[in-house]
Amino acid sequence: MKRIKPLVLLISLSMAIIPVWGLFLLNPDTSSQFTVFTAYLITFLILNYAIQRIQPSSLVIKSLILAGPIFYLLASIVVIQDIPALLTFPIVWIFVFSLIIFWMIYAKMLFRFMVTISFASLYAFAIYPKTEFAKTQTFDFERIESELSTNHTLSDFSFLNSQMDSVVLTQLNKPILIETWNETCGPCIQSIRDLQEILAKDTSFHHVYLYQYRGKKHLDANTIFNYEEIKSSEKILIDIDNKLFETLQLNSYPYFLVYDREGRLRSYHSGYNRKKKGEVLKKLNGLIQSATLIL
Repeated sequence: MKRIKPLVLLISLSMAIIPVWGLFLLNPDTSSQFTVFTAYLITFLILNYAIQRIQPSSLVIKSLILAGPIFYLLASIVVIQDIPALLTFPIVWIFVFSLIIFWMIYAKMLFRFMVTISFASLYAFAIYPKTEFAKTQTFDFERIESELSTNHTLSDFSFLNSQMDSVVLTQLNKPILIETWNETCGPCIQSIRDLQEILAKDTSFHHVYLYQYRGKKHLDANTIFNYEEIKSSEKILIDIDNKLFETLQLNSYPYFLVYDREGRLRSYHSGYNRKKKGEVLKKLNGLIQSATLIL
């Protein structure tokens, strides 16, 4: 019985790390540099408690504290399957941090704490803001035309529709809002849930959801066109070979691309934060109205 209690406690503490990482690192509504920093501190406290207080002192048994982090890391790899994105993904970095703290099991607690502060500060305030994940958490309302290429029209691209036909968007009778998405993008799904019905009520523009591939593995076409979060399959298009994504050099999801009736890119914004839902809608309506006035 005495041997079982430490094992149960270790596994419990290990599993406790999972919701901490999910809430502080991956929640699209709350994640920020400060929540990321907090996640490192909480992880340190859990690991330090397990290292210092739990008996027996066997290193093999204490390594069970990494069970939860390992599970979360593997799940992240399976979902993302994109090496460049994984290199800066929050879960990967905090897992590396967990390994470092565990390997320092015999170091003094103060030294481990200083390492924690240094590592957490480096990632939270220097690396995290530049990651693809962080960029999709905020909605930048400043229109910066120079960031995306405008040397193209929609007629340059072919898209796959729900009838499995290749289509080109030409001779539009009104502006079109193209919302990019991918099933692994949390803000994309949140945007679809929040804005879909509201945008559908405005008939002054077309609105489509453009699926873009991420990594080597992705949903098959049938699954994409029957994606449960999007109510109308007719509004779904697939960016064939990710040509639009690459031509515009997009680096995150979702993008809201506003094209006029001639198929020219007029304005855009990237990312979505549901806390700014009203502001998002107001801004998008303004951009669409501006495109409508252009002859």
